[in-house]
Amino acid sequence: MDTAITKEKKKIYYGVDFFKLVCALLIVLMHCNCQDITYHHHRPFLATWLIFWLPNIAVPYFFIASGFFFTKGLQRNASDPWTYFRRYFLRVFKMYVFWSIVTLPISWKCIEAGHPDYSTPLRLVYLVRMFLFSGCLGIYWFILSLMYVAAIIYFAERKHCERLFYVLAIVMWVVGLIYDNKHYIHKPHPGDVLFPIYLFFGSTRNFLNMGLIFMGLGYFFAKHKINISTKWLWVALVPSMVLFRYQFQWFSCPISHPLVVSLIFLITSRLEMKWLAPHSLHIRKLSTAIYLGQFPFLLLFDFHLRRGTLIDFSLTVLFCIVLYFLVVKFLPKKWVDIIYG
Repeated sequence: MDTAITKEKKKIYYGVDFFKLVCALLIVLMHCNCQDITYHHHRPFLATWLIFWLPNIAVPYFFIASGFFFTKGLQRNASDPWTYFRRYFLRVFKMYVFWSIVTLPISWKCIEAGHPDYSTPLRLVYLVRMFLFSGCLGIYWFILSLMYVAAIIYFAERKHCERLFYVLAIVMWVVGLIYDNKHYIHKPHPGDVLFPIYLFFGSTRNFLNMGLIFMGLGYFFAKHKINISTKWLWVALVPSMVLFRYQFQWFSCPISHPLVVSLIFLITSRLEMKWLAPHSLHIRKLSTAIYLGQFPFLLLFDFHLRRGTLIDFSLTVLFCIVLYFLVVKFLPKKWVDIIYG
């Protein structure tokens, strides 16, 4: 039985909403780099998992969930998909512009610190490049990718080229794996065939090398029913997590990401967590609020540049939660939607 409930023909996946919140907390924990549980150079097994391995599934999980729900929205609005796509794109675009403007001074300081040899005009070019391609302030590449990949999915649906989309997603993911392997060995130079990745994006954290594959998986799950029992999904997840744990020792790039995150998404999409029903909207928004608000807070207090503590982690999460409820309480819904989507 499908664990999601139906409300005005729209299913609500409580397990996905809950795990998105977990993922947001894992990202904050990773960025805080808590010395309380890393013991400097002697990291216990749990700390290694919490700070270095598990957070790596968070953003890919966000991508899969976004691709899944975006595709479901297209299906619900099959009679007028353009209107749905336009509203989705504008909603994400407004959120991206808002956070880019709010964090503009910090972004500029980061450019100055990272490139002290750049002239002011060159730094402005770098800032424009960040806004258009790599995402402002590092973590906002995710929001930027949502816009680009949503446009590609919409085009694939309208032109009935689903298979071509999957081929493109896989090819660009493989290109990203190759780039990451080479990037760990040497810095790309203008003569390198993969130099455009470095030139436009700086890393594989972009809509082509990561956004396409993971939103594409969500797109696939929304369009095709996966007839695998939850029990076998759990059975498959165990060895996949073992591979995920050791992949960074065997390879310099996360080759098992799509498998692990797909299994986790399929499992969480079937979780019955109906007790979240009265709070589902806040749970959904809080994951966004924590993800978007944590890095500016960390940068302002320099937590991410040193080994933080669990207190730093708690303060960051508390700040994001309080900010969210203040925004909801004192600002019109229009602004709440702009800030948190």
